[in-house]
Amino acid sequence: MEVLQLFGMALVALAVVVVVRQLRPDIGVLASVAAGLVFVAIAALRLSYFASALDALADSAGVNRAHIDIVLRVVGVGYLASFAADTCRDAGETALASRVELAGNALILGMASPLIFGLLETVMRVLPR
Repeated sequence: MEVLQLFGMALVALAVVVVVRQLRPDIGVLASVAAGLVFVAIAALRLSYFASALDALADSAGVNRAHIDIVLRVVGVGYLASFAADTCRDAGETALASRVELAGNALILGMASPLIFGLLETVMRVLPR
């Protein structure tokens, strides 16, 4: 049922954005961003449930919580960078959208580096010299 509600909300938001863009093109991008933020908030609620469940599972499995935090932050940055880039594209700024994606990817790489380095150290310890 939630999927149908989300689909209905998306169609209503689309209709509102299209009408606003026709009547006031200068406010059309703002309407699109506002609608997008509503969907980001909905996604954040769902992701918080997932994060809580993952946290409980990690605790029971004895997985380092810092690793789970890094993965969740990387996913969050990916979603937000994608949203920001799409918003730039909606405003007709495709070059800026590409730079936002590049910056998001750089942030993700930097955030994930402790996991990457830890994995490489583990592999180096296991492999014979």
